[in-house]
Amino acid sequence: MFQLVSRIFDGLGELRTRLESHIHYQGLSAIEKCGEGTINDPKLYVSTILEVHRKYNALVITAFNNEAGFVAALDK
Repeated sequence: MFQLVSRIFDGLGELRTRLESHIHYQGLSAIEKCGEGTINDPKLYVSTILEVHRKYNALVITAFNNEAGFVAALDK
């Protein structure tokens, strides 16, 4: 999909925006699944965030050719 959309003028902009909002939602969802544990255990909070980041970092590297705009969307 990345290869196809990259041929369209500013086609990657919408894809970046959607990826960013999806990653944000997944991060919040992962933290909510931990419940009250993240309030009392900062290690759990950080490890949960890092797990989500690792997952989507691998996706950005493989599916989006580590393109700078997608890396920036991941880091927001």
